[in-house]
This record gives sequence, structure tokens and C-alpha cells, in this order.
Amino acid sequence: MALYRYRARTPAGAVTRGTAEGPDEQSVVRRLREQGLYVVDLVRVSRGEDRGGNGALAAGLRRATPAGAASEPAPVQEPPARAPLWRQPVRLRPPRPLPLAVLAAFCRQAATALGAGVPVVTAIRLLAQQAEHRGLRGALEAVVQSVEQGSTLAEAFARQGPLFPALVVNMVEAGEMAGILDVTLSRLAEHLEKEDALNQKVRSATTYPKIVVGTGLALVVLLTTVVLPQFAAMFREMDTPLPLPTRILLGLSAGLRQYGYLVLGGLVAAYAALRAYGQTPAGRLRLHRLVLRTPIAGRLALLRGIARFSRTLGSLVGAGVPILTALDLVVRTVGNAALEEDVAAAREHVRLGGRLSTSLRQSRWFPPVVVQMVEVGEETGALDRMLDKVADFYERELDRLAERLTAALEPAIIIGLGGIVAVILLSVYLPMFEAFTKPPRLR
Repeated sequence: MALYRYRARTPAGAVTRGTAEGPDEQSVVRRLREQGLYVVDLVRVSRGEDRGGNGALAAGLRRATPAGAASEPAPVQEPPARAPLWRQPVRLRPPRPLPLAVLAAFCRQAATALGAGVPVVTAIRLLAQQAEHRGLRGALEAVVQSVEQGSTLAEAFARQGPLFPALVVNMVEAGEMAGILDVTLSRLAEHLEKEDALNQKVRSATTYPKIVVGTGLALVVLLTTVVLPQFAAMFREMDTPLPLPTRILLGLSAGLRQYGYLVLGGLVAAYAALRAYGQTPAGRLRLHRLVLRTPIAGRLALLRGIARFSRTLGSLVGAGVPILTALDLVVRTVGNAALEEDVAAAREHVRLGGRLSTSLRQSRWFPPVVVQMVEVGEETGALDRMLDKVADFYERELDRLAERLTAALEPAIIIGLGGIVAVILLSVYLPMFEAFTKPPRLR
């Protein structure tokens, strides 16, 4: 039997140290977990070193002891020299959260490693060495340093700024407190995978129409500003009255060539003003309400918002996060201000002692089936499972709507753009056709 010195956390979050025997690391971790201890670091030592030797045990203590601990002094280390200003990396924009797919893969791998009995520090260090995403690799290296200095994994994630979303930090914290971090990370990976799939569905449903519409508009502008003016001189030489469509098109072409920069500048200014208005709380709320009232886009936004609400709240509640904290996080992740307003009102209602379903019933956006499922979950104590079922249902509905929308928009957009191009070409050829068919003038 080998001897191991461990550093672990109790369910209350206190750090404890000791030694344990076992045939390997995994068996020691499993036995300590059965005792309610969450192993942070594990170092194998010889029995002679445990009785007072200073070889590997001293090295193990330096790894396991937080910086500044008086009972087990470690050599004083000078802080690393700060690089000159001109050698420091320049950030053109603030760091953004890691991609959902990258986070999901990390959580899945970490859950597998922890479930196999690998200590937290060892698992995170191995995943940092194997990470292909540069941002994840740097973040995990910093996380390892923080955990080795005595921080919890959730605290280490929180120190990385926006790289790890608040959802990840809170679920990891709940998993650490409950001693089921591997289970929590597995559930978090499933949540992130489904969230990423949901985003991909919405993106795929809107990408093709955007490309076709953009290409069609560029073609129309090219025809009216470049091709049509070349025919204008020929039309003026014709002794034939121009048809109404041709006159309208020539006027539009002349206006675009003369005032095109003003039109483009006005459109850019209007877009910037609308975007700035949408970033204000009142403007964002009004615009999102308007989107929800739109027949097709509103249905798409509502399905996505309810799916994200249900999936996020279900994952947090299932991980043991308190309901008030979970609702705080959901308010920031729903993605629609109108739904966020109702969720914030529900949180206040729950804080005052009410039920979540009672508050959601007053909302104009949450369908009755969602309220009923939440009510059943509250009564049976299975709120997380009920919310997962709601999320599954609305994600399937969103998938079907996206498929129908894509199938309907493709021919409609092509027919519409084809009609516009046909009108332009007809306006060009009508005067020529009339000139060719008109009898010659007698002198």
C-alpha cells in the first residue's frame, strides 16, 4: 500500500490536510470522497519521509500549501519581473467568453478525469497541456496556479474575468460544495453542448437568407448605377417616348449616382442610432418587445428565449444552486429583454416567498404549458427535470421552425430577387423593342 499526502476541502469549504494509504491515486480519492472530502491535490510520499524526511515530502508540502501558510513555511519567491511596456501584449478589445464548444469539451474531459479519481489540480494541468485553444490553455494555467495557492476551482474561474461565464462559475461552486464536481461538470457540458447546438440552429436558419439578400441587393445596385447609365445615352438618341418603368428606373439610377453617398451615410447613421438606442435599457426593451410581436421573427425569438430560460434554470437548480441565485443568472442569459423583465419580476416574487409558477402565470410571453410544467416541478420537487423537458420540447420546436423557415424563405427570396432583376432588364429592353418595331419616319 502506498502512502499519499492530500489536500482536500470539506463540504463547508474548509481546507484540510492529511495522509491516506491506498494502492493508487484513484482508490485514495474515492475513499476520501466517501468521507465527504473533495481532493484538491494528492502527492505520493515514502513512509520515511512522512516520519520527518524532507525529500519528496517537502516538495509535496510546497505544492499543497497555500501561499502564506505559517504552519508549513515555503521558500520565499520573488514575483516575476514585469515585462517592459513595449513588450506587453496589446489588447485591441476586452477578452470575450470562451466559445461554447470549447467550454463544453473542457467540462466533458474534466468530468471524465475527476470521475476516474484524478485530483483536480492534476486534471486541470493535464487539460491545459492538451488544450488546442490558446485562450483556454492560458486560462487553465492561471486556474492551476490559483488552486495550488488555496483557491477553490470556482474562485479560480471567477478570477479569469469574462472567459468563464457566471453560469460556469456558479455551477462549479455548487458542485464543489456538494462534493459532486464530476457530476456537475458533466451536466454543465451537456448544457453547453445543447446551448451551442441551439445557437447553430438559429445561425443556420438566418445565414443563407442574409447571403442571398446581400448578393441580390449588390446586383441591383450594380445594374442601376453601372449598367443602366450606359443605356441612358442611347435612350436619349431615340426618338421614342420612354415607357414609365424605364423613366422611373433612370430617375432612380441618376438619384443613386448623384446622392448615393448621402443615402449610404444616412443608412449608416440610422443603423448606428438604432444600435445605440438598442443598447439603452428602455430602447432594448422596446425593440425586443417589437421583435416578439413580429409574426415569424417573434416566434423564433420566443422559442429560443424560453428554451434558454428552461435549460439554464434547470441546469442550475439541478446542480444545487439556490433558486434566487439561479434566477439572477437566468436574467442575464435569456437574451431577450422582455423575457428578462418577466424573469426579474418572478425572482422578486420568489424572494418575497411566492412561487415561481405563480409569477410566470402573470407574464404575457410564457405559454401556459411552461407555467404548468414549472408548477408540477415545484409540487413534486423535480423542478430541474421538468425544466429540462420544457427545454427539450422548445428546442425541437425551434429546430422544426428553423427548417420550415429556411425551406420557405429560399424560393421566396430567389423569386423576389429574380423579379426585381427581370423588371430592370425589361425596363432596359422595352425602349429598344419599341424603337425596333416602330415604322421608320418618312422624310
